[in-house]
Amino acid sequence: MKKRILSLLLIFIFLFVFTSRVSAAAIDSNIEKVSTGEDDRGHFDVYQIYIRPASYPVNINIVKVQLILTNVTISSNDFTMGQDWYLDAKNDTTHEYTFGTKQVGLSVTKHIIVRLKAYRINTAQGCSVTLKLPEYPTCRTCEYYRGSYYGSNGQIVDAYTYNVQCFTHVCEIVQSGNNKTYFDDEGNVTTAALYEEKCGEHVCEEVNGVYYDRTGQVVTQAEYNESCMPKCEYKDNKYYGKDGSVVTEEVYLQQCTKQICKKVGDKYYDNEGKEVTKAQYEDACTTPKCGEKNGQYYDLEGNPISKETYAEICFSHSSTSTVCSIKDGKYYDKSGKAVTKAEYDKQCAEVSNPKTGLIVPIAIGGAVLLISGLAYYSIRRKQRFI
Repeated sequence: MKKRILSLLLIFIFLFVFTSRVSAAAIDSNIEKVSTGEDDRGHFDVYQIYIRPASYPVNINIVKVQLILTNVTISSNDFTMGQDWYLDAKNDTTHEYTFGTKQVGLSVTKHIIVRLKAYRINTAQGCSVTLKLPEYPTCRTCEYYRGSYYGSNGQIVDAYTYNVQCFTHVCEIVQSGNNKTYFDDEGNVTTAALYEEKCGEHVCEEVNGVYYDRTGQVVTQAEYNESCMPKCEYKDNKYYGKDGSVVTEEVYLQQCTKQICKKVGDKYYDNEGKEVTKAQYEDACTTPKCGEKNGQYYDLEGNPISKETYAEICFSHSSTSTVCSIKDGKYYDKSGKAVTKAEYDKQCAEVSNPKTGLIVPIAIGGAVLLISGLAYYSIRRKQRFI
């Protein structure tokens, strides 16, 4: 175990030293005198600071320098910036300057950062400007600077790419217009399907073959069915029985609802919800109209009433004057008992005139006999006078 740790440590040190050497050797940054001149301020030398990748493109966009002056003066006002370079920070007292560029991935060529004038103080003395790099040239990354977004590799990018590259997103969707980037539960860019699997709230769902129960836990399909399948529910136009299976409405009603004095399909249920025979159902669930059952009395509508009310409603008009008649909006049958209109029609339609209470057949028969008698008498009388 100790040998393994020691080996890993040696490899790490080797890689660190090798990488540092490669980085240091990868860039040539210096200052050189390119010309001389004279103006109303005096004699001057023109220097240029340059940077050049040694062997391959590198990502550099920040260069910090300090100029060492010998018998000369300089001012940042006399700087002429190279193409795509700008003066980012300055200190004309200490002669420390920071230069920046929006270029990234500098090619293997000389890149002029700045040209400057160094005015001689004493022409008899040696005059020079040398360059010191207080910091190794670096690359501005994941930074918003001077109105630009710098991505993870130092490239200037848009706000959307900057957000995606430079911020930690866990179970998040970063969107700009139609562009969407999905991040999983470890902050890695992923697909929409894997994002949904890793980050979505799944309650009683099946996602890509993975089952989630009512608490959102990953379970087996059997556990999912037990936890999540609807039981005794009507959902999405389907009926579910007590075991969660899809059933017909009839089976659903039989299994899942309390049937009191109801007929469901070909099954009958009594007043306690128990499945019974048809005869038992009728005995338990039907009530007589103006009748008595098991010591309970019922009115014309089958509603339970007291014995006194029953006698008053159903038998107070049982005299011969109410036989097959209508009085006070109530119908009475052949026995004078109050009944429904249907029962009245059945018993009395051909027996009595409901408006007068007269016995229609008897009246008609009497009228016929009277007419017949008068006719006979008239004929006999005529025969006597012939």
